[in-house]
Parts: sequence; structure tokens; C-alpha cells
Amino acid sequence: MIRSKQKFYWSDALYLARAKNILTLQSSDTNGQVYRCSHCSAFSRFMVTGAHPSGRWERIKPYEHYQLIKNFGEGTVSENGLDALAVRDGKTLYRCPDCASHWWKETSGWNKADDDMLDRTAAQT
Repeated sequence: MIRSKQKFYWSDALYLARAKNILTLQSSDTNGQVYRCSHCSAFSRFMVTGAHPSGRWERIKPYEHYQLIKNFGEGTVSENGLDALAVRDGKTLYRCPDCASHWWKETSGWNKADDDMLDRTAAQT
């Protein structure tokens, strides 16, 4: 993630990943453009609205991520290149260095973490 004024911003990481062609466009409609990270297969949405003419990034919640997998196919997630952040209750939390998405590795496999919840937790510490 990018460091700006001593703080990390996940949207900066997404802009940089898109500029480096790490994010691939999956669809474009009135709900915005849906991109997929080529490193960890996470989805992100870029919205252009009148209030934000330059656009803004939205994080995809785990349930919507699951719905997008139905449309675009299962991606691959591997520990290689992901940053391990924490171990909790027998599962490990990872972050993608390119798109800043979070993943839980559990015994049953990989699950997309709720990034908004992780941000709120980090803000409280």
C-alpha cells in the first residue's frame, strides 16, 4: 500500500495497480467498472459520479465477491507474494501487496476478508 502523510491508503494502491495493468477490467456498466487483481483475484469497483468526477474506488464485500465469482469464475489465491498480517483462531490473515485486499486462509481454503471491518479495527488501535 502507499504511504501518504504517515497513513496508508488502499485507494492509492488500487490506482497504482490499475496504472501498472495489475488490475484487469471485468465489466463496465452503470454500477461502475469492476476490476480483478491479477495477483490475488480480488474484485474492486471504480465509480465515476457527478460528485466525484475523477472517480472513487469501492471495496467489494465478501458476499458480493462470492456473487462476482459466479459470473467471472473462481480465481486463484496463493500465499506466494501475499503479506501475512496476523494469526487468529487457527486462520491467517493476508494482504495483497498490489490491490491491498485482505484474505483469510482457513483449513477449508481461502475466504475474502471484510476490508471495511479491518479498516475500522485498525482505526481503533
